[in-house]
Parts: sequence; structure tokens; C-alpha cells
Amino acid sequence: MWQTAVDILGPDLARIVAGGIGLVALVQINTLFLVWLERKVSAHIQLRLGPMEVGPHGILQTIVDGIKLLGKELITRATSTENSTFWRPSWCSRGCWLA
Repeated sequence: MWQTAVDILGPDLARIVAGGIGLVALVQINTLFLVWLERKVSAHIQLRLGPMEVGPHGILQTIVDGIKLLGKELITRATSTENSTFWRPSWCSRGCWLA
């Protein structure tokens, strides 16, 4: 009744998928650690404590920042078109490029 990933995908493809998932997980954990380390080193250079609000020694601060970023929504006017909303930043900054 239950089929495993090896039964569905075959042993070679299942091994490739598992390796890809493992690689993505390793990269994400490494990124979390390096962002935390960068904040701690920057705080040490500036003679302050650094992120200490969330979790022990601020270890969960990056995860909380990611959740906060996902929670933000784009606010656009109901009358705006997608085309004008997409190109507006480049229209506003073209004077800097032309100067």
C-alpha cells in the first residue's frame, strides 16, 4: 500500500534527490551560522553585545528576521498596473544615470 521514494523514483534518482535535499539543508544551516557570526563580529568591532534578543546569545535572530521578511507584503494601489509598478524605480533613478 505505501510506496517508498526508492520504489517510485528508482534507487539512483532517489539517491540524487536525497543528496540534493541534504546539500540544500547544509547550505541553509551554514548560512544561518555565518550570518550570526557576522553580526557577532560586527558587534565586537563596534564594542556592543550584538544580537541577544531571541534565543541563547541571539542564535535564533536570523530565523526570526527571515520570518519577519516573509510576513511583509507588497503594498500596491488597486488602480496601478503591474507594468508601471515594476518599472517605476528605474524611471525614478534614470536622472542619476544620465547625469
